[in-house]
Amino acid sequence: MLAEPAPTVEILDFNELGTLLCVRPHCHTDNYWQVYFDTNKAIAATFAAAGYPPPFNVEREELVPLKK
Repeated sequence: MLAEPAPTVEILDFNELGTLLCVRPHCHTDNYWQVYFDTNKAIAATFAAAGYPPPFNVEREELVPLKK
């Protein structure tokens, strides 16, 4: 990862799964995928250590009786 420019972190959206972040560490193209995966691992580990659960979809189903 490059020291300059500094990584950027922005909030893209607030939705039912939580907050969607945009994290942009800058690196040389030769290192892109390694930085990409390492960044995702670091984010997941940091949020897990802070007690935030991973996002998951919750579907609610309701049974409605048919009227005769």
